[in-house]
Amino acid sequence: MDITILLPGAPSQRPHHYIKTAELQLGHEVHCTDLESLVASGLTRNVACIIAGLKTDVALQESACRLWPEARFLHHLGDDRWSTERSSQVAADESKAAKSNGVAPQTEPQRPKQPAINAADVHKQANKIDHDLYLRHAWGASQNKADIQRLMLQAEELFKDVSNLDQRIGKAIRDGETAYELGNELVKRLREQGADSVEFKQWYEATKADCPSRVATHLHKLLGKQREHLQQQRAKTQHNATYTISTPPLIVSAEGHPNAITNLNPSPSWTVLVDETGKAFDNEVEELNLNHKDVGKVVALAIPQGVGLAPLGAGFHAVNESNARIERILSDLTAQPVGIFGFSSKDPVAGRFSWLQQIDQLVRWVLRLLPMKQGVPTRVKFSIENRGGYNSRVDWKIRTETLLAELHQLDPKRYAQLSLSIEFIDKNSEPLNGYVDTLANCWGSPQKDKKKLLRHFALPGHCLLLPSGEHVYERLLLTLEGGQALRPSDWYALLQAAVDEEGQAFTLLHNCLQQLGDTVKQQPKLWEGYLQEVQAQLRLKSYSLAGLQSTLDWLETHKPDGETLPPLLSLRQQGARLALQNHRGFCDMALVASAFETANQLIDEDAPQACEIILRSVVAATNAFDFNSMEGFIQQWLTLPVASVGLLNHAKLLSTQGQLHAFRGEYTAADECFVQAIATFERLSDPLQAGREVQQTTAYRLFAMLSSPETAFEAFNTLLETYLTAMLHCSIDQLPGKLARSGSNLRFAHQLYLRALLTYPDEMADQCASYLDTRSDWLQGEDHPWPLILAYRAWLLNDAGQRNQASELLQQAVELCEQQSGSILQWLGCVIQTLGEQLQLSMPYLERLDRKREALRTLLPAAPHAELDRALQIQDHSRSALINMLNQTLPFNFH
Repeated sequence: MDITILLPGAPSQRPHHYIKTAELQLGHEVHCTDLESLVASGLTRNVACIIAGLKTDVALQESACRLWPEARFLHHLGDDRWSTERSSQVAADESKAAKSNGVAPQTEPQRPKQPAINAADVHKQANKIDHDLYLRHAWGASQNKADIQRLMLQAEELFKDVSNLDQRIGKAIRDGETAYELGNELVKRLREQGADSVEFKQWYEATKADCPSRVATHLHKLLGKQREHLQQQRAKTQHNATYTISTPPLIVSAEGHPNAITNLNPSPSWTVLVDETGKAFDNEVEELNLNHKDVGKVVALAIPQGVGLAPLGAGFHAVNESNARIERILSDLTAQPVGIFGFSSKDPVAGRFSWLQQIDQLVRWVLRLLPMKQGVPTRVKFSIENRGGYNSRVDWKIRTETLLAELHQLDPKRYAQLSLSIEFIDKNSEPLNGYVDTLANCWGSPQKDKKKLLRHFALPGHCLLLPSGEHVYERLLLTLEGGQALRPSDWYALLQAAVDEEGQAFTLLHNCLQQLGDTVKQQPKLWEGYLQEVQAQLRLKSYSLAGLQSTLDWLETHKPDGETLPPLLSLRQQGARLALQNHRGFCDMALVASAFETANQLIDEDAPQACEIILRSVVAATNAFDFNSMEGFIQQWLTLPVASVGLLNHAKLLSTQGQLHAFRGEYTAADECFVQAIATFERLSDPLQAGREVQQTTAYRLFAMLSSPETAFEAFNTLLETYLTAMLHCSIDQLPGKLARSGSNLRFAHQLYLRALLTYPDEMADQCASYLDTRSDWLQGEDHPWPLILAYRAWLLNDAGQRNQASELLQQAVELCEQQSGSILQWLGCVIQTLGEQLQLSMPYLERLDRKREALRTLLPAAPHAELDRALQIQDHSRSALINMLNQTLPFNFH
């Protein structure tokens, strides 16, 4: 809402044609510092007018004009006289006061003499103001307040030169209001009665005859536009009657939506088109449903340099287009490397103050999200479709400089070479504006087909923010910018996202996380909450290796100063680091020894937590091919009462004991332990957790069965099919296709399935053929066990005679292992390369095995080096010999 500031001494009367606003009367005790406090409070962000009187303090006048430079300044000079400048009497008073204080008066700089204004020019200007004020009211005064305020100020400056101008202005306003009301009535009657009905024609002719000529002209033009619009709508309705979506849906990959701004590549130049839909951009939106057409929404389309979008033609309006054409436009748009981003005023992150404020917020967000290459000049141009009085005459220069200053302060390196320009444009002045108009139209439309199209191209929730999305990156970013403490779950999601882009698109995010870290250093409880969140996510297995590394590094860097972590917190931190190292194939025995010692000290204080450390220590030892030294500790912990360590940990101890048996080739004992562990997990009160643990332990059991020479295929296959169909929610014949197209979330089940295909080639020949038929859809990742999945695929392709493809995949598998620094993964790469040599596949890109293995003899002395030596010497290249080689060099589930 617009506000008028009444300075001390302001009169009770108002000037002619004063536009009514909310008024804030300031008392006589107000000083300049109080005005500054008002600005800082944010309560006076929309000051439209400042009124002063004869007795208003000059310093207050100057301070008010400086603090609210866009507001009108009206100075009452007595009687009905008003001025927009200080009067000569005020200046004289200033001079007199200065002299009495012994201070030289501060005189205003001499203004250059203006040339005499021709009377004809004055009247021409007055006529234009008259006409423009009429038009702004005819179009709707509430939507054109800023323009009306500006025009009124111009008119008041001409009142002394043009007689009766105030009366003319009054009539222009009344005529405009009449035109606006009659225009609304015309549209309503057209919809209800039709343009050709007798009732409408009689009303139209009678109304035109009774109203001023310019109002009649307005109605005539409006009728023509409405007739054309109705014709377009009828044609569109006919086209849409049989419409169905024909293009393939956009599938969002693990990397995210291709049109999310943060997924684009940096560009030296960006054009960002901005549009909006809806009417409610302030608190009125609280009363509206999210899908109401009046809910305000703002949308940006970021186009990098070099992207060639076909212009949609002058006068393009998505509201007049058929759904089929809208679909083609969205299909063409999402196929290009352009960024789409928007939010609605229903979203809690929206300011809900005004349309302009949300446009400004959108500009700031886009600038924070745009990928930029550090050290390379980047030009960004925003073209915002005009609305109301905000048009090409509005100068963004001041706001542009302020934005640049804010960005430089936030991240000097990222924005050091940013050039920015912002402008309002007419709908038809930008040839590509139709694309962002289409996005806004579909998002704001109540039509079901348009909402389906948005979902078809996966825009809501990925590019267009939904208020219900709790973990959308941009929402977290805004929360962080606001200086609030992030919830641990939000903090964790943010750290996971921060590392996914390797710092490219999230430069600002890293900066914000640094700021958060500075705060957390002073709040040990918050830091502890974040550490506990890592532990919780580890138990849920909800993390990527890179994301886990990011969270641990952050926690280590921002540990509260001067704090000595209590032993239990130290234990949690050591446990998290052990988990990361275990998943990356490291074995830091110094860390294992330290964590093991701390865990044994804290058995009585927190046996469940200490037990988790013991379990992770066992995994660390197995990564070093030590399958014996931890056996006694596991047996010792299994003798403790179940209640002391908890049912979950007791079951994990049983599972871990089974894994140690399996690593040593004791498959019968391993199976007994796994069966006991599964039965114990099933007793957990949380069915979801029980299901997850049973699935994982069943996988361990199946891996052990694959290694055991005693396993019968029928028993194994029954258990495998039950396990996989339950996990993938599909039938047996759908398993090959489902797994072939699966991503990292099913990578361990994928590894198990491929190993089964290779172990039982005759029994599972049909499934193998089905899997190979889907090779055009194969996905792949980087984390373990993707190297094994690629190697197994290579083996299957080799058996099918596709040796070139097999060679390529197998080399990729080895390279994936070599990209990791964990010694066990380096060993895995050597074994896979040995498999390739035994299959006689060409591997020209790989370094010789003997050089790699020399370093591993020191790094991993307990690895089965002798078994790998023998594998390289044998001449038997049969399938059974190769599987035996893998079982000897990569025992149990290491392959």
